[in-house]
Amino acid sequence: MPRFIRLGNAGIRGIVGSGLNLRRTSNYCSALATWTNGGKILIGCDTRQSTPFLKSVALSSFIAAGSEIIDCGVLPAPTVQFLVKKLNASGGCLIGASHHGLGWNAILPLNSSGACAKSGEHQDILNILHSRQFKLEPWDKLGSVKKLEEDYLESYIEEIFSGINVKKIAKAKLKIVIDCCNGSASTIVKRIFTKAGVNTVTLNDELNGYLPHNPEPRPRTAYQTKALLETINADIGFVLNSDATRVSIVSSDGETLSEELTFPLVTKSLLDKMKSPQTIISNVCTTRSLDKVAEAHGSRVIKAPVGQSSAVDELFESDAIVAGDGMGSVAFKSNVAGFDAFRSMLVIIEAMALKGKSSAELVEEIPRYQIYKSKINCESSKAYAVIQRCTELFEGVVSIDKTDGTRFEWEEGWIHLRVSETEPVLRLISEWPSLEKAREKAEFVKRAIMRTLSHE
Repeated sequence: MPRFIRLGNAGIRGIVGSGLNLRRTSNYCSALATWTNGGKILIGCDTRQSTPFLKSVALSSFIAAGSEIIDCGVLPAPTVQFLVKKLNASGGCLIGASHHGLGWNAILPLNSSGACAKSGEHQDILNILHSRQFKLEPWDKLGSVKKLEEDYLESYIEEIFSGINVKKIAKAKLKIVIDCCNGSASTIVKRIFTKAGVNTVTLNDELNGYLPHNPEPRPRTAYQTKALLETINADIGFVLNSDATRVSIVSSDGETLSEELTFPLVTKSLLDKMKSPQTIISNVCTTRSLDKVAEAHGSRVIKAPVGQSSAVDELFESDAIVAGDGMGSVAFKSNVAGFDAFRSMLVIIEAMALKGKSSAELVEEIPRYQIYKSKINCESSKAYAVIQRCTELFEGVVSIDKTDGTRFEWEEGWIHLRVSETEPVLRLISEWPSLEKAREKAEFVKRAIMRTLSHE
């Protein structure tokens, strides 16, 4: 069995047992408890089979540090992020592997605003981890655990409905399909869309720890949703990851849309309601569709490094209204300091209701490009040198952006290479007007990299 473990800006994650084991989990949670100085901390989880094991270890570590623990149980990541700030907690602990497959799990630290810990905060946690100087209290000062009060969930729901025209949505009498991937969204999804007055049909909404398909929302994981949508003649379908931070779409004509189109569609829905130009936060490997949407509204796009923390930091430190990426993730200028699939879905169905258009018609308004994504197995120690050598491969490059990894830009398209923070791979993304050209460019680069690695 692989013994993969990754420790860095995305917390600690890996294959449970062989990588993310008892010792590593205990030490990391003890470092997190020490970093929050034994203060109030919220713990929220997804539904994976290994989650009870990790949660038990986390609870023990926080109790040992004297922390006041609020156990949120199985709850979507954006809900926990909102509640960290709402309850004036010192931080939070998300247990769940988001888009990773079975066998994987992760522990993601949140700061006092509910956002994923920033790079400097992660470094502080790592310094504590490596020093092994953990906060440990005597028997009479140990921490406590209490369950989250149900009333607080309503405050999160009220937050994501802020500015949403519920009456217009209800009047449209929409029927939607949502695939919860048997994840944490299952706990509150019906409550949210009942409030919106929408006829909601859910699938894969059992809290049984089993992932019915790869939890990355992408066209290849959307076929169950497509089949149900076509059977019941629904207006739109949504596919979620296991913690409700990502979402992809199946339109009313049955097209399983790339996750890349979620952010442009949400952004256009927001900009269409506004009278003045706005600022949008994206990253260096998000589709040009977003740039075209912003350009049509006289708005600007700021490119940030890849990752939720970078996007959300830029969002709240600027005048931007929204931030997102090409994985179906969107964060809004609100009290939820993270990617929120529920809000994204509400914004899209509101646009359908306000315009009186089908989801297929909304999608037709988005400029379309074709993206080809690939991964190349590569150790981090070799990855940066490999990316540097790729600069010798290309001709006619208009610009090179090294904000995060390296993006090579041409008039017609672009290629981006980046070292993954969550897997031992190089991520390769190519976008061109045609999928054939995007694939051709990506495969050319991939073959060159494989040749380079074979001679290492």
